[in-house]
Amino acid sequence: VNKVMNLYSENEIMDDLVCDKLDEEEIHKEKITEITSYISQISSLKKNLIQGGSHLVDISLLYAGNIYIKKGDKVEPGILLGENKYEPPKMYVISLFGKSEFKLNSKLMEKGLMIKVGDKIEVDQKILDLSLNKSGIFSAIPTYYNSPVRGIVERINCESGTIIVREIQDYSLEPVVMNIAKKLNVKPENIRGYLKKKLHDFVYAGQLIAFRIENNLSYIVKAESSGTITEIDTEKGTLTIKYQSKPFRRYSLFYGKLVETDSNGRIVCEIKGIKIEATLGYGRETAGYLIDINNFPEVSEKSNYVVFSSDCLSTEELNKLRINNPAALIVPSLSEKDLITLSGYELDEHESSFCELPFSVILTEGFGDIPMKGEIQKNLNDNCGKWIYVNTETKNRTGVRKPYMIIQESQA
Repeated sequence: VNKVMNLYSENEIMDDLVCDKLDEEEIHKEKITEITSYISQISSLKKNLIQGGSHLVDISLLYAGNIYIKKGDKVEPGILLGENKYEPPKMYVISLFGKSEFKLNSKLMEKGLMIKVGDKIEVDQKILDLSLNKSGIFSAIPTYYNSPVRGIVERINCESGTIIVREIQDYSLEPVVMNIAKKLNVKPENIRGYLKKKLHDFVYAGQLIAFRIENNLSYIVKAESSGTITEIDTEKGTLTIKYQSKPFRRYSLFYGKLVETDSNGRIVCEIKGIKIEATLGYGRETAGYLIDINNFPEVSEKSNYVVFSSDCLSTEELNKLRINNPAALIVPSLSEKDLITLSGYELDEHESSFCELPFSVILTEGFGDIPMKGEIQKNLNDNCGKWIYVNTETKNRTGVRKPYMIIQESQA
């Protein structure tokens, strides 16, 4: 217990917590170990607050995607490193036991399955054949079940009657225009009466979108691509399908080189500079030229300046920055009220990097009216005009992470 007391006395910010913990008469060894570990974690965050040399920065994609650089390549701000062109693949669950017309059980399902794990299936493809009736004799009218989705079969569970299918993302990012009138052999103005899908519906490649019967002839039109129906033109008789994606792109925000990448979208770069750890970060990861707030020019559009002030800012000064629009602001501390005013809503200090702000904010000390540490202030002052990378990611719960800045020593 005395060791724990000594550790706490070295960390003044934890004094209140120590009193609460140690005033209890019944304290278990497990609790002491837990507290000691936590203090050690806090202490490690306070060590090496400022470091020079090389640093590894993980800027991986959200999930497996396209990476456009290779190991050893040099990177600089603005270079596209990689992207996720599509949203994460959807996982579909086909539940066959819920189909009352089949009256399935695990044994019947196992016998009737026409697919296996790893198979690629199309919309309306037959995946189950229940040609046997209850007596075990083939029925005159076979009963089939066709897949409602397109994808890769990931798992089949005959006990629960489920099939899990993963979406295939081979979508065309260019619009596909189909001449429905020609395929149906009708006038352009008449195509709506035969369409099985409507405007803004999502369709899969191979899915039925129009159907017509005349003189015992069937005209069947299937989608030539997966995507959303964005236009139905009754003057031309056409239908347009487009996959409306919102790609996630990773651009470099620093000078350095790629040291690690893999097929899962991992991107790790090595950059040289002075790394300064902070206490809290809000807003997006960003970068720009480091500049003292007293020398910050008035600009109307988003600038590539990272402004710092060694003093706390007033509400009036913060509002002025909203107009001047820097990429980020580095200050020792702010009042929580001012930060809420800046964002427009209450912020989560445990996952603060997800907050939306007009510009990113780094608090080197925390909330309140706390002066900036002299060493941090000196490094910022001495490096005005240099490129600075700002990582706002903050986690104060599981997997503690502190925001940091890296002032680039050179552009190489």
